[in-house]
Amino acid sequence: MISRWLLTAVTIISVVSCSTSPELESLTQIWEPIGLNEAAVHSIDERNGKLYTGTDQGVYISASSDFSSWNGPELNIEGIQYISLVLDNHQKIIAAAHYWPDFFDEENHVLYESKDDGGTWEAITESAKGLVRQGQPATSFITLRLIEAQSEDLDVLFGYSGVVSRSTDGGLNWEVVFEEGHLSFLVPGGNHPDHIWAGGRVTVHWPYLATTRDGGETWINLSEKVSFNSEATALTAAIYPLDPDVVLVGFISSGPAIRKTTNGGETWETVFQDYRVRTLKNGQKSSGRVYASGEHPSLRLSVAVSDNYGDSWTTFVYEDGPGQMQVNDMTVAEIDGEEVVFLGTNQGVYSFRLEK
Repeated sequence: MISRWLLTAVTIISVVSCSTSPELESLTQIWEPIGLNEAAVHSIDERNGKLYTGTDQGVYISASSDFSSWNGPELNIEGIQYISLVLDNHQKIIAAAHYWPDFFDEENHVLYESKDDGGTWEAITESAKGLVRQGQPATSFITLRLIEAQSEDLDVLFGYSGVVSRSTDGGLNWEVVFEEGHLSFLVPGGNHPDHIWAGGRVTVHWPYLATTRDGGETWINLSEKVSFNSEATALTAAIYPLDPDVVLVGFISSGPAIRKTTNGGETWETVFQDYRVRTLKNGQKSSGRVYASGEHPSLRLSVAVSDNYGDSWTTFVYEDGPGQMQVNDMTVAEIDGEEVVFLGTNQGVYSFRLEK
């Protein structure tokens, strides 16, 4: 037992539509609400024992080692629907603002940067130039919906605002590199930075999926290969740390599922069903561990866990937690020697871990 955590142990529920792991089923799940319950958390990340969240109210950063207090909101700007964050390994944070339509125009700041761990912020992009299709006004898209870092120093960034754009100077200048699909996610390859996956839907709500293996220079459309005869939207992906050709993609809509490829997207297998997956994240202590979350059929907070990179899953549900829960993002960190999952939800931040 770890003194920093207020422990809540609840029973395991396993989804019947997939095989489960006896080893995982023997573990106890530990849940804890850790704040911001009035905020809808869109993005969450961890660095050096601190949590960083982009929400519908601005940016919040944890202020204590037990995550019981928070600093913020920073960038609490009128008209922002939510904020997405990317971090380097030191002090830098880049925040991307996604505006409500009635509040966005070409003069809005799109990107903000802090070089002192959130102490001060300044705008680094004053318009949406380079973030929309050529010939389209900036107001055609409510930038910026997604931002991801390809490089650890945050020099190379990818953003989505109706098109995929790339910056090689930390967000000062952008160029459009891909214009297909209505995207819900961009996922860089981690150990394989030139591999980036992008997905969402086409206009008729069939899944859309594409990948680049050369850092965004060329893209491969995999929509027909991943389609499984169901209306669906691809919402998230995870790339196996040891092999960039092994990828999991999560889907929602009438065909909620996780599908897996082991050959770079040429063929796919459904490995998990009946769970509206919105976020997938790799474990920190084992290359085979991967976590999935989103919307459980019970609308309770839940996490599905696999120790063989998606071939079988065990689902853990926070039965004593609030209802109507949706997990938008999560991050996995090692805290006091244990692997902990932090979940950004529509009702604040929660933690989850497994204990023998």
